[in-house]
Amino acid sequence: MRRNIHISLIIIMLSFALFSSYHIYYYFLNKNKEELIEEYKEIPIINNETMVNKISNNIKKEEYIGIIEIPKISLKEGFYNKNSSNNNVNKSVTILPESNDSIIYLAAHSGVGHLAYFKDLNKLSINDK
Repeated sequence: MRRNIHISLIIIMLSFALFSSYHIYYYFLNKNKEELIEEYKEIPIINNETMVNKISNNIKKEEYIGIIEIPKISLKEGFYNKNSSNNNVNKSVTILPESNDSIIYLAAHSGVGHLAYFKDLNKLSINDK
């Protein structure tokens, strides 16, 4: 009987640890994204080129080259240069390879989960901001 109680307590503690670590990870991930968006807004636009890599304290830090914001569905996400390793649908909103200088195609997941940035696109109407 005591053995079953010990096993149950271990399972409960492991479950709590996994649940907590999952939420802590995504808390810091979202915090980092919010900081990148704020940094993007502070970059002065001198011409059409935006600095993609920034050296800060000898650490190379990749920055967003743009932000997609759709207030109606509470979407505010940055996206990376087309040649970046972070330009991946499993990491962020992604610029598709078919994009060029005049047309940019963005892609993201639309199902459920943390990476489903486009899950509420069906709620949009023509002329939404």
